[in-house]
Amino acid sequence: MTLRPTVRVTAFFNKKPGMTDQDFQYYYTHVHARHLLQKMHKYGIISYTQQFSSPPACAALTKAMGKPAPIMAYDVMGSIVFPSWDAVEAWFRDEENIQHQADDGPRFADYTDLRFVVGEEWVCFEGGEAKI
Repeated sequence: MTLRPTVRVTAFFNKKPGMTDQDFQYYYTHVHARHLLQKMHKYGIISYTQQFSSPPACAALTKAMGKPAPIMAYDVMGSIVFPSWDAVEAWFRDEENIQHQADDGPRFADYTDLRFVVGEEWVCFEGGEAKI
């Protein structure tokens, strides 16, 4: 068993004001992401996930914890796992990606409070088995 080191970049942001949850989720998943998917092989991206926050999910976590859960106030987190820091740099400097984000982001997202969490990720358990 071996650990697989990767780099995860996770962005937290909110939907564009006035947009419904359903419209936001559809657009981010089926329109915005579709463009990104076309380029992910070029940079060796391992995974791309989107996690949408919702009142029922927050309530379920509070219930599971048995106390109020300290929920972050974001509508979504989008997470990309890269094979290396070089791949991260190449992805974020790709002119087509930069232009797509500038053109398409305002159609569905409010980046006023955009925040990132980034760092090396060590996969310790995957596919039902320990990697350590």
